[in-house]
Amino acid sequence: MAPATAAAQQSGDFMATAGVGGTYYCIVTRCNTGMTVGAHVAYGLLQPVALEARAGRHLCFDCDRYFLVEGGAQLRLPRGRVQPFLAAGASLHSDPEFFGDAVGPYAGVGVWLHPTAGLALRAEVRGHQLNRGSRLGELSVAVGHRFGGGGRKGN
Repeated sequence: MAPATAAAQQSGDFMATAGVGGTYYCIVTRCNTGMTVGAHVAYGLLQPVALEARAGRHLCFDCDRYFLVEGGAQLRLPRGRVQPFLAAGASLHSDPEFFGDAVGPYAGVGVWLHPTAGLALRAEVRGHQLNRGSRLGELSVAVGHRFGGGGRKGN
């Protein structure tokens, strides 16, 4: 049986969150600030490695239909209820009215917090390379639920 303070570091946990954040972007010929909203899931595949997926919207003064979808991995430092992480993967950005579709890499750094067994909080900074010369950076926070340890006793 894992102690309560170690429960957040086990593989087999699944976290689902929804959040908001601020963005700074340079797309095609303009740079500006905006907002992001979205949902994020992560599954602890191995103790330090989690798979992640995210879907959301980027909101700016002249983008009505900007959507993004991501998939990648997190390398988590298991430290009980506080788990710093590095994230990397690929993202699809779609803005039909302005630049169409773009696929590119992303990288992020953040922290998962688990103040209680079921609560999952996430804060992170993430950067995206959309295409040659176009970039998007985000600072976001999210709240959700942790479904612990694949049903193992002690989680």
